[in-house]
Amino acid sequence: MAMEGRMWKLVVVVAVVVVAALVAEVGNAQSSPTAPVSRTAPYSKTITAGKNAVPAVVVMTQNYIVSLEGNPCAITIRHLFNNQVAHLLWTANYYVGSVAGATKCTLTLTSSGDLQLLALVKGVNKMLWNSKTAGKGIVKMALENKFDSGDLQLLTAKNEIKYRSFDVKEFAILPTQKLSPGETLVAPNVFFAEDNPQILFSGKRYFLKLQGGDLALFSNFGQGLKQYWSLKKTLAKNVDLSQVAYASIVTSVGGIGLFKNDGKVVWTSGKIGIITSNPHDTYFGVDPDGNLRTYALVKGQFWSRDFVAIPNLCDLPNACGQYGVCSNNKCSCLQFWVPNDPKDPTKGCRTQAPMEACGSGQQQFLYFTGYDQVYNKYATGLKLSKAACETKCYGSQPECGNCSAYFYDANTGTCYLTNEVHSLQKVSDSKKTFQVKV
Repeated sequence: MAMEGRMWKLVVVVAVVVVAALVAEVGNAQSSPTAPVSRTAPYSKTITAGKNAVPAVVVMTQNYIVSLEGNPCAITIRHLFNNQVAHLLWTANYYVGSVAGATKCTLTLTSSGDLQLLALVKGVNKMLWNSKTAGKGIVKMALENKFDSGDLQLLTAKNEIKYRSFDVKEFAILPTQKLSPGETLVAPNVFFAEDNPQILFSGKRYFLKLQGGDLALFSNFGQGLKQYWSLKKTLAKNVDLSQVAYASIVTSVGGIGLFKNDGKVVWTSGKIGIITSNPHDTYFGVDPDGNLRTYALVKGQFWSRDFVAIPNLCDLPNACGQYGVCSNNKCSCLQFWVPNDPKDPTKGCRTQAPMEACGSGQQQFLYFTGYDQVYNKYATGLKLSKAACETKCYGSQPECGNCSAYFYDANTGTCYLTNEVHSLQKVSDSKKTFQVKV
C-alpha cells in the first residue's frame, strides 16, 4: 500500500480549520472587528465547555484572534483568512493539556496581572494554566499590532512587555518570531483536520532544535532523544553555520532562514513556491510525523505545505511503525512478522516467530540482510566486530542483555545497539544487517 498518498492527504490541504463557532462570534472579522486589540485588567470571560462550546474571541487584529475555547478548555491564537476560518498556531496550555469533564471554561486577566485559564469540574474551578506574571505591573493584554505578527503580549502602563507568546515555542515559528539556540519546537499530537476546529497539544515525540548553528530533528519514544536529521548534513553541507544566531521566516520570500546577529541571512530554504497575499501567510514548524515543513496560505483559501526537510518518507523515523519496513514509500513487514493492522501498514508489525521470555536463557537472533535505520546516520556506534557486537547485545544469559536488537555495518565495522526498533529502511547494501532477539 502506498504510504505517500495516505499521509499527504492529511497535509497537502492541511489545517483549513473551519471554525463555525468562531464565525458566529467574529462575524466578518477582517472588515468589521468585533473584539478590540487589547483588554485592560481586570478582565474575565467564561463560556460553556463541551462539544457544542461556542468560543469567545477576546482580542483580535486584522490577521489574528485570541480566543477562549471550550472543546476542551484552551486559550488559543488563530490566523484569520477568508473572513470565516481560522488556523490554529498557538495554545497557551499546549504543554499541560486540558481536563475532561469541564462544564465551564474561564479566561481571567487578574488585577495583579496574571493571565489564567480555569476549568469548572464538578463545581470546583481548576487552574489549567497561568502566565505566572502577577505583581509585575501588567495592566493589559494585547496582540502586537504594528506588524500584526500574532504575538500575544502582557504589558505594563509604559508598554513594557512582561510576557509574550513568541517566547513560548510550541510547534510553529511565525514571521518575525525567532528560534534561538537552545530553544525547541515540539510537534503536536495530531495533524490538523480541515473540517475540525480541534485544539492541538504537545505530542512529546518529535523535536526541532537549533544547536551549533544547525537545525536538527530528534525523536523520543521513551528512551531519550535520538537524532534523525540535520540541516548541516543534508541541505547545507557547504555552508558555514558557525555564526548563526537564530532561525526565522525570511519575510521577503517566505522561506526558513538562518540569520546572523546583524540580520544577514546565512542560509535559506528559498522562496516559497506558493502565491500568498501578505508576509503573514506563512510559517514553519515540526509536524506530528516528525518532518519539518513550511506552510503558506494559497490565495486566501487554504494552507498548503511548501518546503519539506525530509522528502523521502522512508527517512522519517517511524513512517511504518515499530518493526515496519519502509521501501520506496511503501510499508511491509519482515519475514515472520505480520501487520498490526492489515488495513494500515503504517502501524507497524508484530512477530509470528516463537518468542522466548527475556531472562529465559533461550533467546537467539534472527538475521536480516540489507536493512538500516535512520538513527544510525547520526549515532556514534561502537567499533566492534560483528561477533563482539552480538555478544554485547546478547549479554550474559539468563540476564536480558544490553539490547533487543542491533544493526551492524560491515563497511565501517560499526555496531549499533538498540532497545527500540521503529521503521526499518530496506537498503541495497548487503553489508548492512539487522539482528533481532527472539
